[in-house]
Amino acid sequence: MLVIVTSPEPGTINQHQKHGPKNRTFKQPLPLLHRIVCNTTMPTSTLFRSEEMSLIQLYIPSEVAQPTVAELGELGLVQFRDLNPDVNAFQRAFVTEIRRLDEMERQCRFLITQLEKAKIPVQPSTSTANLARARSPQEIDDLEGKLREHERRIQEMNGSHEQLQRRYLELTELKHTLRETDVFFHQSESRQDDIPTPFDNDTHGHGTNHADTTPLIEHDVEAAATAEGLHHLSLGYVTGVISRLRMQTFERVLWRSLRGNLYINSAEIDEPITDPETDELVEKNVFIIFAHGRELVSKIRKISESLGATLYQVEESQDRRREALRGVEARIEDLNNVRRLERFSLSLTRIDHCRVQFNNVKSSKCLRFTLTPCYHIEHNHQVLYTTNNTRRAELLQVAENISSWITTVKKEKAIYHVMNLFNYDGTRRCLIAEGWCPTLDIHIVQNALRRASPDSGSGTPILTKLHTAKEPPTYHRTNKITEGFQTIIDAYGIARYREVNPGLFTIITFPFLFAMMFGDVGHGFLMLCFAIWMVRSEKKLAKADLGE
Repeated sequence: MLVIVTSPEPGTINQHQKHGPKNRTFKQPLPLLHRIVCNTTMPTSTLFRSEEMSLIQLYIPSEVAQPTVAELGELGLVQFRDLNPDVNAFQRAFVTEIRRLDEMERQCRFLITQLEKAKIPVQPSTSTANLARARSPQEIDDLEGKLREHERRIQEMNGSHEQLQRRYLELTELKHTLRETDVFFHQSESRQDDIPTPFDNDTHGHGTNHADTTPLIEHDVEAAATAEGLHHLSLGYVTGVISRLRMQTFERVLWRSLRGNLYINSAEIDEPITDPETDELVEKNVFIIFAHGRELVSKIRKISESLGATLYQVEESQDRRREALRGVEARIEDLNNVRRLERFSLSLTRIDHCRVQFNNVKSSKCLRFTLTPCYHIEHNHQVLYTTNNTRRAELLQVAENISSWITTVKKEKAIYHVMNLFNYDGTRRCLIAEGWCPTLDIHIVQNALRRASPDSGSGTPILTKLHTAKEPPTYHRTNKITEGFQTIIDAYGIARYREVNPGLFTIITFPFLFAMMFGDVGHGFLMLCFAIWMVRSEKKLAKADLGE
């Protein structure tokens, strides 16, 4: 509390002066006391109150705007004000640069995804000094070209791999479809019965769909008809594969859409199938659906495709089905050879990456027995082997630099976001910026401005201190010890400018409260040991990525 003592004007007499000398008013010492009390002020930098802030204005030449913002960003002492509050985000000066960096950031995310799929660890960046500086436009152009080229190459090499996986999926589904359809037709031909209608309540079957599991289908009927019988009865059928999770919904939709004028039989595929788009194992079912007339069959096809089913054409003749099955199995075996070669090429790349040294033995001799079967595979298998090797080598090169690339892109994007807060002058040769800065650190900001423009050949940015009646922001100067306590206080609320900071008191009160809650000696000793370990491992923990 500030106490101001004033003295009466010369020539005036206090009303109590007449009662004696004890009530005299001393005129000479009071002005001295007034000066002492009034000139007593609190230091500008203290934990008790926030820092004194000053509003500064910067005139930055356009040539050095980017390195200047980078230098100020490394300091972290300036809070810039938005000088374009009425301009939306799409009409600001550096929108084009931000969109370009957004595309580069997307390419980095794509490369990270490919590294995770290939199980290649990302190498952390080691040169922090190189990452701190701002990049020139030429360096950003070079980085953009690298990212675009890496993305193009990996996408091209992924195309052959995905095509192989998709072809393997189609052949596997077709194999199961042919097998289950052949079993169904074989059972039907052995019984030599006709396919009953769904309204025939006297016929009961032993198919995969039972009344207790699918209540909407009242009767699970096994049809017994030969291929000639299908033509005679004008029956059409649709075969395909669908996810097991959608099978019940599939049956319900078909039953209600066709008013029960169909017969459906399904069987589960024993082994899950890998989806090439998501690389996840999916359990699927094979189905065959019979219906009268082309219109109903066409409607079944449309409903099946809309629910994500894959349809396959199966011949009615048993000889043709078995011939097709043998051809599919041969192609699957061929693709399995390619996939084994693919895994072998990956292991070879790992050997090359680890740089295993053979003493007086050539690696080709060591691998001759393993590579010999590969010479009997078709030429496209050799192409896949080379493509796989090239793809992994490309990803290994990306893994060494992707961390620094991501840091560079994010930093450049943040710089342009800050520059969007600035205004151009009338000649558009200079950017005008305003921001709040601690008064004691203005000289540090000036030194940073000088460092940002020695090599550009242009003028140095100019800093001007402005006088304003606006309320400055609150800035508490902290260190390693007080930062944690101040963060806890800021989580509940931030004090107003130059208001008393409760963070100073919590340095004592918080440990005291924890001492009351955990008052036993054993727990306190464990906490002390853990704290000592954290202090000793401070630098190691600060460099580690703990997800904070």
